[in-house]
Amino acid sequence: MSELRKIEFIPDETEEKRNEIELCKRFINLYCTPSSTYYKKATSYGLKHVVENWLIACHNLGIDIKAYNPRYISNEAFIAAMDELFYESKRECKGSPNYYFKFRYVGPKTCKSYLNRYVMPYSEEQWKSVLDVIGDENAGIRDN
Repeated sequence: MSELRKIEFIPDETEEKRNEIELCKRFINLYCTPSSTYYKKATSYGLKHVVENWLIACHNLGIDIKAYNPRYISNEAFIAAMDELFYESKRECKGSPNYYFKFRYVGPKTCKSYLNRYVMPYSEEQWKSVLDVIGDENAGIRDN
């Protein structure tokens, strides 16, 4: 069961902060699915950077993502988005602001030659290459 938590900025949430949460939810709806196991390759903090790089790549490819700031997502916004979509979570360690979530990444992947396998894109350049290849002009538009 997920830890119960309330993100501190939610009560005085601004339109810009709500936009961050909605952008995270868009990414999650596009590229993640619930799982019975925790995704341990990245915490909420690492995943918020993945979303930022996806947003930057979309912006630079001319994909309209309707973001106030396509270069920044807070850790709290990513956690709030996962909460709102009912993903199970657990704190990384006692006192940490970061969380692990039970999900599986199902989006486009990039090859890590030194690992000899395909993985979730992380950098802006990796996102640009996979979005450009798959012609995902709807990457920032589809909602579930």
